[in-house]
Order: sequence, then structure tokens, then C-alpha cells
Amino acid sequence: MDLGLQDTVAVVTGGTSGIGLATARLLVAEGARVAVCGRNAERMQQAAASLGSRNVLLHSCDVLDRQAVARFAEAVSHWAGGRLDL
Repeated sequence: MDLGLQDTVAVVTGGTSGIGLATARLLVAEGARVAVCGRNAERMQQAAASLGSRNVLLHSCDVLDRQAVARFAEAVSHWAGGRLDL
């Protein structure tokens, strides 16, 4: 399947397990650059192993914490080469 996502930047919150991780895998398979955040360090390591490091940014973030979300957004923007409008 070609969703036309090659070299696009996608953000997946809660991407270290379940539907979020499955979504991140699909996006990576489609050629997207995928930024994933999650709260659990152990699951983050498992997700890293599952997704590989190519075109993936993994970042610890609790989406209920505004400052953590701002830090994640800044990290994604920097990782994406400043191509994101925040």
C-alpha cells in the first residue's frame, strides 16, 4: 500500500504500545519520519527495538503535562529540521 507518506513527519502519542505502536509501525513502513512519545521507559525501549532507529524519534512525554508537551514539540521540530509550524 502506498499512502504517499514518504519523508513526511508524523507524530504518534501513546506510541509505545497497542494501537499507537501499530500506527507508528505502519507509518514507518510507509516511509514517514515518525516521532513517538510515551510515558513508560520500559515500553519506550521495547518500541525502539520494534521500530528500529531509522526515521524514528522516541521521546518521553506525559501529554497531560503542558511543559512536557512543549518539550516534545520542540524536540520534534528540531529533529524534523525546523520544518514544523508549532
